[in-house]
Amino acid sequence: MADGFEVPRGVDLAVVELGTNDTGRNNPVGDFGVQYAAYLDDLEEASPGVHLVCLGVWYPASDQTTGFNAAIERECTSRGGVFQPLSGLFGETGLRGPEGKPTWLGNSDAFHPNDAGHERIAELVKERISALESAS
Repeated sequence: MADGFEVPRGVDLAVVELGTNDTGRNNPVGDFGVQYAAYLDDLEEASPGVHLVCLGVWYPASDQTTGFNAAIERECTSRGGVFQPLSGLFGETGLRGPEGKPTWLGNSDAFHPNDAGHERIAELVKERISALESAS
């Protein structure tokens, strides 16, 4: 992530969703945890006082998913951020697919969230933002 995208500067709120590709590629959770922490450090340096909403991985619940989500939650909450898991949504009917439907980015697949999935994720993000506001 850090190699492909510049860390945003001067933001008050950051919604961070990293780890799904690491989970799918079987990257070691320990390595991911170190890299995730470094990214959040860079983000905090670029935007002092930034409020964090950290999303878990978009992957079915498993021991591996639990490890990645634990690393995300630990690093996020240690900085005063709030964590929102997504694994539960992954299995909900109607939030992914259908595979092969034409979209503006090519044909859809059965893995990524569809419009309904993105809408549910957005609702959860808004709830987490409200939780941050209440804590302030």
